[in-house]
Amino acid sequence: MVQSVTALTRSMKSAWVSLAQLAAWLFGIVSVFVIDPPELWSGAPNARFSAFARFFIAVISGLVLIACQRYRAAGSLRYWVLAVIVATTVGTLSLFSYYGLSASWTCWWAGTSYTVIGSEYLPAAGAAVSQHMSHASCSQIIQSTLGLTYQLWDQGEIIRRYLILVALFVAATTLLSVAVISLLQALRCGGVVRG
Repeated sequence: MVQSVTALTRSMKSAWVSLAQLAAWLFGIVSVFVIDPPELWSGAPNARFSAFARFFIAVISGLVLIACQRYRAAGSLRYWVLAVIVATTVGTLSLFSYYGLSASWTCWWAGTSYTVIGSEYLPAAGAAVSQHMSHASCSQIIQSTLGLTYQLWDQGEIIRRYLILVALFVAATTLLSVAVISLLQALRCGGVVRG
C-alpha cells in the first residue's frame, strides 16, 4: 500500500508540469465563456466571435503544447524564456489596450452588457439628443433606441471598433494562456521542476 502511494506520488510529481500546462490551456478556453467582448448592438450575433475566440485559443495553445512535448531539452530553455517574455508583453499590451478602448468605445446599457458606440452622432440622432436628451447618460440614450446603436452612430464605425476590440480580446486571452504554458515549459527545461 505504501509503495503504491509512493509510486503514485512520484508519477504525479513527474507529470505535474504537463497537467499544469493542460490546465492553463483549459483556463484559456474557459475564460472566454466567463468574459465576453462587448455587443455589436442589441440582437447582434456575438456568439460567433466568442466561439471563434475559444477555437483560436484552443488551436494556438494546443500547438504550443505540442511544441512543449517536442522541445523538452535544456537547450530549448532560451527559446521558452523568449516565448514567455514575448507572449506576456504582447498579451498584457493587448489586454490593457482592450480595456482602455472598451472604456471609451462602449457603454453599459440595460443593466446586462456593454455595447459598442460611435464617436459622433448621425445628424438626425444628434439633433434629437441635443433637443430632448441633452443631460441623459450614454445608457439612457442607447435605451431610447432599444440598444440599436446603429440608429445613433455610423454603423461602419461601430463595426470597425467592434472588430478591433474582438481582435484585442482574442490576442490577450490567447497570448496570456501561451505565456503560462511557456513559463511552465521553461521551468521544466531549466531543471527547476521535473516533468
